[in-house]
Amino acid sequence: MKILLSTALLLVQLLHIEARGPPFDSLSISASIPVSVSFPNTNLISFPVAIRFLILILLPLSNKCGAVTTSEWGAMDPRLVEALEQPVNLVIIQHTVSQECYTDERCESIVRNIQWYHMMDLGWKDIAYNFLIGGNGKVYEGVGWQNVGSHSLGYNRRSIGIAFIGDFRTKEPTPAALRAAQRLLKCGVNKRHLPRNYFLVGHMQVRPTESPGARLMELIKQWPNWIEDISVIDSGN
Repeated sequence: MKILLSTALLLVQLLHIEARGPPFDSLSISASIPVSVSFPNTNLISFPVAIRFLILILLPLSNKCGAVTTSEWGAMDPRLVEALEQPVNLVIIQHTVSQECYTDERCESIVRNIQWYHMMDLGWKDIAYNFLIGGNGKVYEGVGWQNVGSHSLGYNRRSIGIAFIGDFRTKEPTPAALRAAQRLLKCGVNKRHLPRNYFLVGHMQVRPTESPGARLMELIKQWPNWIEDISVIDSGN
């Protein structure tokens, strides 16, 4: 992450210098970590090319919506990645029925254990969920916005599965976790992964399960995009 940000700052400097005109031989900047680069001829880097390169660096970061990335929480490599058609008009809220977590270290450990269980015990291609929400108020990237999950049979190829870490049949998630989930959904709309009129349902509305738990289910019924009548949703696969 620091290297990417340093590279982005370097390109900003390149654009600024090129706009002013004079070429230069060397450049050294510092952004948390030192970076030193030599360019024998800066005129080789055109303004449009540098802009496109900068976008390619920063766009993947912006698409994460502030989530802790798979590399940051120590994920295993997936066995298979399948692209999810965008935008996605259905969000399914679930819970993991695991222990809860309130610290970064504990949440990351639980997410790693969930991925291990899904891949090694169940034989799935990756962690099932698109995103997970910790009691510490952080979002953890699963398969992300743009890949198919394995969370809701019949709906995986047309939905985003968001799982709250814990068991919420008799208790509610932390306020920080609820706020994190709502920020994630808002970001998904802003990044055009979700349309503004997306549908939001609880897992129990589309599958025979107690997920996301009775207490959490009552809470999401108050969220703006929740729908009671799921007949408006055409089942995918």
